[in-house]
Amino acid sequence: MAENIPPNLPPPSLMVRKFMRWDGTIPPLVTKEDRPFKEKWFFFYGTLMNPEALARVLNRSEKPELPHAIVFGQKILYLGEYPAAVQGEADHPIDGVVCMIESQEELNRLEAYETKMYRVDGCTAWLDDDTEIWGFLFVWDGDMSLLRESPVKV
Repeated sequence: MAENIPPNLPPPSLMVRKFMRWDGTIPPLVTKEDRPFKEKWFFFYGTLMNPEALARVLNRSEKPELPHAIVFGQKILYLGEYPAAVQGEADHPIDGVVCMIESQEELNRLEAYETKMYRVDGCTAWLDDDTEIWGFLFVWDGDMSLLRESPVKV
């Protein structure tokens, strides 16, 4: 094998030397608290389509502007009377609204409201004027057997 190595190799590059010295440890990831918050669009369906309800959850004094939007690739099932977005057919739309979330505090309040039964997922929402918005929505992350095709009054 040594006969395959050229006799006059140049010294290793800086990058190669760094790799050769690496001890295999991985530095800690940047935590959410270390990053500055950036405003984000969120798509809402169900209860939070109501401006008064959303203002209460976000702790805003003014009702937010909530333009109508649709998201594809999700379908709505129900936990009792409450809608839950789950993975659907790519061409299946769900109706809702979009709202700009302005602070980490607002996002924390939303996550507390939605509980651990939902997780944040990325989405593309289309407004009525065909504007495309990249944002997020809360999707069901709980036991699928709890969901039904139709709402059930509790």
